[in-house]
Amino acid sequence: MLLQPESEGRITLDPKSAEAGSGLRTDPGYLTSEADLGRLIAGVRRAEALFAGPSLAAHTSGPTGVYPGPVDDARLAEAIRAGAETLYHPVGTGRMGEDPDSVTDPRLRVRGVAGLRVVDASVMPRITRGHTHAPTVAIVERAAELIPEDARQPAAT
Repeated sequence: MLLQPESEGRITLDPKSAEAGSGLRTDPGYLTSEADLGRLIAGVRRAEALFAGPSLAAHTSGPTGVYPGPVDDARLAEAIRAGAETLYHPVGTGRMGEDPDSVTDPRLRVRGVAGLRVVDASVMPRITRGHTHAPTVAIVERAAELIPEDARQPAAT
């Protein structure tokens, strides 16, 4: 499992689609970074070595790898690509940041849409190294502070 993959997906809208929601395209971009695939190959190789080692060998029966017998990295990469799936909740589709490509600003306001905020895991710029629940609660708690603050401020011109 990769705790912080480099691969990035995309959610795009088809501008030719007139029906709401019908033009939404999701490409998770799984394993588009060669570094991610390399880390998974290294992880499988480490697991194979651990299972074949003296501490675990007595608890295994037969080959301990993905395939029986030795397998080169290209074949292992095929197996990983065929069997990999997401584990944690995806984040970043409404990425928060100060750059113009971010969807939300640091106060969780959607750029270019007055009065709209995103208050969920999608504002996280990168996935956390654990479950997304606690960071999402922190985002919600911060939003609960920001919304009344912004309501007291005069509108920006």
